Amino acid sequence: MVVKTLRKNPNEVRPLPEELFNIMKKGTTLMTEMVWQICNDMDFEKGFEKPLIERVPYFEYATFRYNEERKEELLKENANDPKRLETIKSMLTLEWERSEYPETRVYKSHLPLSLLPPELAKEARVIYVVRNPKDMAVSAYHFGQMFFDQPPFEQYWDIFERGLIWGTFFEQAKEAWDIRHQENVLFVFYEDIVKDMKSTILKVCKFLGKTYTDSEIDKLAEHMHIDNFRKNESVNRNYFDYDSKEERAKRELRGSNFIRQGKVDTYRELFTTGKPWELYQVGPKNYVRWPNYIKYKDEIYNFPIRKNDVWINTLGRSGTTLMTEMVWQICNNMDFEKGFEKPLIERVPFFEYATFGKKKLLKENENDPKRLETVKHMLTLEWERSEYPETRVYKSHLPLSLLPPELAKEARLIYVVRNPKDMAASAYHFGQMYFDQPPFEQYWDTFERGLIWGTFFEQAKEAWDIRHQENVLFMFYEDIVKDMRSTILKVCKFLGKTYTDSEIDKLTEHMHIDNFRKNASVNKNYFDYDSKEERAKRTLRGNNFIRQGKVDTYKELFTRTTLMTEMVWQICNDMDFEKGFEKPLIERVPYFEYATFRFNEEKKEKLLKENANDPKRLETIKSFLTLEWEKTEYPETRVYKSHLALSLLPPELAKEARVIYVVRNPKDTAVSAYHFGQMFVDQPPFEQYWDIFERGLIWGTFFEHAKEAWDIRHQENVLFVFYEDIVKDMRSTILKVCKFLGKTYTDSEIDKLAEHMHIDNFKKNTSVNGIYFDYDLKEERAKRETRSSNFIRQGKVDAYKELFTSGVEERADKWISIEITLLINNKIK
Repeated sequence: MVVKTLRKNPNEVRPLPEELFNIMKKGTTLMTEMVWQICNDMDFEKGFEKPLIERVPYFEYATFRYNEERKEELLKENANDPKRLETIKSMLTLEWERSEYPETRVYKSHLPLSLLPPELAKEARVIYVVRNPKDMAVSAYHFGQMFFDQPPFEQYWDIFERGLIWGTFFEQAKEAWDIRHQENVLFVFYEDIVKDMKSTILKVCKFLGKTYTDSEIDKLAEHMHIDNFRKNESVNRNYFDYDSKEERAKRELRGSNFIRQGKVDTYRELFTTGKPWELYQVGPKNYVRWPNYIKYKDEIYNFPIRKNDVWINTLGRSGTTLMTEMVWQICNNMDFEKGFEKPLIERVPFFEYATFGKKKLLKENENDPKRLETVKHMLTLEWERSEYPETRVYKSHLPLSLLPPELAKEARLIYVVRNPKDMAASAYHFGQMYFDQPPFEQYWDTFERGLIWGTFFEQAKEAWDIRHQENVLFMFYEDIVKDMRSTILKVCKFLGKTYTDSEIDKLTEHMHIDNFRKNASVNKNYFDYDSKEERAKRTLRGNNFIRQGKVDTYKELFTRTTLMTEMVWQICNDMDFEKGFEKPLIERVPYFEYATFRFNEEKKEKLLKENANDPKRLETIKSFLTLEWEKTEYPETRVYKSHLALSLLPPELAKEARVIYVVRNPKDTAVSAYHFGQMFVDQPPFEQYWDIFERGLIWGTFFEHAKEAWDIRHQENVLFVFYEDIVKDMRSTILKVCKFLGKTYTDSEIDKLAEHMHIDNFKKNTSVNGIYFDYDLKEERAKRETRSSNFIRQGKVDAYKELFTSGVEERADKWISIEITLLINNKIK
C-alpha cells in the first residue's frame, strides 16, 4: 500500500461545507436523507427523482474509488445514458473542483474529524452519529460481502477491533464526543434514532433552525421508517450501483441490498460468545472497571485518608495475601493467636470489595452468627463504617489514580508488583475456581490488553514513579519469595517497628509458603463466603486460594546484527582478518545483554564444568558469561552489539558513544527470526508467528524500537542504516561506516573487506557463524543438530516471500502502511 500526502500545503483549506456528519455503517444513509429533507422543505418528489448520492455528496469518495483508467472506462460505458452519466460525473468530481455549490451544502463523510479541515468543527454544523460497534461491524461485514468473500467473522472482528478497516472506532468517536457541547455540534446515537424517529427529527430540526408542522414531521417520520426506506430506490441506490457492468453483475450474484435491517442488536446473528461482560473505561489512563465501580467512584476517590493508614496496593495475584498477613502481624505485635482466630479478610479489609454487590449473602447466612458477622464486615462500604481501628490496614487492587490522591502523599503505601507472566498464570488458575477459562493463549491476549484488571504496566508505573517517597515502599514479589526474612526486616523498618531476632524468625516461619497454605485464616478468602450454590460449584473445580507461591510458574502455560558487527570490528581493528578468523566474533564483540538472560546459575556451572578440559572454548564461554560491568579489562575501543531498545540502554549512549542502528524490512526480519527459532523449538504456523511478531511479543514493538533511533538519526554520533542498502551495495556501506568511524583505507583494502563480507564467504566463515548457541550444553546442541543450525541464512532482501501467504502479506502491508502513515503525519520526525 502506498501512502501519499494529499496536500502540499497543510494550511491550504477550501471553502467549508455547512453540514457534515462523520459515520460509517452507523446509519449514515438514514441521517443523510433526514438532513437533506429537513434542509430542502421536505421535497419528497425531488428526493425520489434524484439519487441521494447526488443530492448529498460523499465528501472523499472521488479521492479513492477509481483510478484515472477506470474513470474513463466508466464514463465511456455510460455515454449513452445522460441521466446516469450526470450522476457518475457528479460522484467522480472532487469537491474542491466543483464550479457550483447549492446555497446550503450537505456532505457526508467517514473521515475522522482530525483529518478534515480544522475550521469544520468550529464553524460548520456537524452531526455525528455513533452506533454500537458490534452492530456496526456486523453491518459492515455484510456490506463487504456484496463485493468479495469475507473471512470468518471472528477474524473480521479482530481486524475491525484493531482499527485496520477504517481506523480505531473509539478514537474517532472520541474526537466528536469531546466537542459535543459546542452549539454547532449534534452528537447522536444510532440506537436513539431507531428507537424514536420522530424525536430525532425534531432534535435535528431544532439543531438546523428549521420549523415544520406536526403533520409534516409525521410525514417525514413515515418516509424514514425502515420498511419505506428500504423500498426507496433513491436512497437504496448507492455509489456502487454506478460501477461497471462487470462489477455490478458480480454483485448481483452475491446479493446487493444496500439498506439492510436498520435494527439494534443485529450483531447477535454473528457474535458467537455468550452474554458479554459490561465493563467501563475510567480515569486518566482508561482503566477497565466493573459497573458497580461507576456507582461508587466518587466515594472511593474522596475517601478520607489518615496519616497512620497502611495501604497494600497490588494488581491481583501478585502476593497480596502474603504481604497483607505480614503487615497485619507487624502492626499488631505479631499476635499469631488472634490472627488464627479471625479471618484475614476481616482483619484487613479489601477496600473496594463491598462495591461488587452481594447483599443476598446476608439472608443466606442469617442463622450462622459468626459467619454473618464476617459477611456483614465484608459487605460494609468502608466510608459507611462507624468504627475504625487506630491503625487502619487496607488492601486494594485499584490503580493509584482511582484511589484518593492523599493516599500517595500522606498514608504509608506498600506496592507489590510481580512478573506479569506469573501473575497471569496465577490469575488464570484462580479464575478456574469459578468458571471455565478459555485456552491460556486467549486469556493472555485479554490480560495483555488490560481487559481483566487494567493495563499492567500503566498501573505499576503509577507506583514506580513515586517509589522514592519516604511513605512509599515498592517491592517485587520475586524478592519477597527469594528472601522472606530480609523482606520482613524491610517492612518493619518502613513501618517503624522493632522486633527481636527470634520474633523475626518466628514470623518468617509463619510466612513460609507451606505453613501459609495450611493457615485457614489466610486461605479463607472472600469467595468462601459466597452463596452455597457457587461454593458447591467451586468444590468440584478445586479451590485452593493459596497456590504455589513460586517464581516462573508461567512456564507451565507459556508455550541483521552479525553482518554489521563483523564490518565494524574489522574497520576498527585495521582489517585484521587473521585475528578475526582465529577468534570468534562473539568474543571479539560482546553481545551486551547476553549474560543477563541466557543461563541461570545452575546451567552456568554445568557449562563451565562441561568445558573444563577445553581451555580455548572455556575462555570464550567465560567471556560471554561475564556481565559487562563486571569485566576487569576492556580494549581501548569497545565495540558492543545489542538488541535492546535505546530507551533501555544508558542515556549517555545516544549522546556520547557512536551508535550504528540497522533496520530491516519487518517482513524479512520476521522470516529470518522464524527460521532462527526453528533451530531451537518447534515453531507454530507462520501466520500465528507473524501475529505474535506484529504485536511486539517477541522483542518488542518493531516500529517503536526503530523510532527511537530514527528520532536521533541526524546526530553526528548516530548512523542509521537500512539492511537492504547494505546488501544492495556493500562497498558503499563500508565507505559510509569508515567515514562515520573516522577511518581511512585504500581502495584495495575496501575491496578486500567487501569480498570478505559477501554473503557466500560470510556463510562459510566459522568465526561469525559460530554463535553463542554453539557454546550451549552438549545435550542442547545435539537436539539442534537434528533441526539444522545454520546461523547465517540467505542474507537476501524479500526472502519473506517464501513464507508469506497472500493473506498474511496483505495484513502485514496494512500494518506497515499504518506506521508509515504515522511518519507522514509527523508523529515520527
